[in-house]
Amino acid sequence: MITRTRLKKQTATPESPPNKTVLILTALFMERQAIRRRLRVNTFITVGNIALLTARRENILLTLGMTGVGSLRAVKMFDKIVAEFKPDLLLVAGFAGALDPAVKVGAVVIPNAVLGVEHQSAPILVNSFLDSELMPCPHGTGLVKGHLLTANHIVTSPTEKADLFRRTGAVAIDMESASLASRAHSLGIPCAVIRSISDEATETLPAGMLSCTDEFGRPKGWPLTRWILTHPGGLSALLRLNRNSRLAAGNLAAGVENYLTNFIACQSKYEN
Repeated sequence: MITRTRLKKQTATPESPPNKTVLILTALFMERQAIRRRLRVNTFITVGNIALLTARRENILLTLGMTGVGSLRAVKMFDKIVAEFKPDLLLVAGFAGALDPAVKVGAVVIPNAVLGVEHQSAPILVNSFLDSELMPCPHGTGLVKGHLLTANHIVTSPTEKADLFRRTGAVAIDMESASLASRAHSLGIPCAVIRSISDEATETLPAGMLSCTDEFGRPKGWPLTRWILTHPGGLSALLRLNRNSRLAAGNLAAGVENYLTNFIACQSKYEN
């Protein structure tokens, strides 16, 4: 059952049914909020017992959800949503870490395929319908193509990043895309992936600080404060991570908006 709750009162106007439904899934709260603000999503809906956000964009119905970090959480949430309605497109959006040293913080990654690091399966093709040559980038960023790797843990060290880059050739790494793409393809749902780089290949992520957040990346007040107080350089590490994440979030949201504009244009082209 789907119920709706509007954040602000609006005068109802007759609308034609949307031609397509796009489900956008992020892992983190910060990713979801950036996309929500950029796309002006103002309506909450409840699908079963799952809180989602929705908005119309031309003839497309957008539904925005948050899964939590990791493949198990992401696939579990996706399965719950698909049990209620089947989208025409799954768009997986969020941050990624660079494996290629040439890829910098804030770069937008539009992979042509995703692969899992824990099993040597064939890469899963994504974004096959997109005309990436026409895909505009957020101002001051580059559009990165290539393979995207999905790991089952947070890769924090430059050494491990370099090893994964050498072994797979993937330009970036995340923790959800390959699993979600695999499940979507098994259900006959096209899958798109867009990522924005939040940490570079040569950067060390403070694992202890990352453990002071919940599954949606929201900080736990006292554990994070204690970690900062007991680790020299902890505050500067936090500020650097926050700065990089804000840049990545802004570029991710702009990239998703550009992506949807391209998707709508491609749909209109094929319909005509």
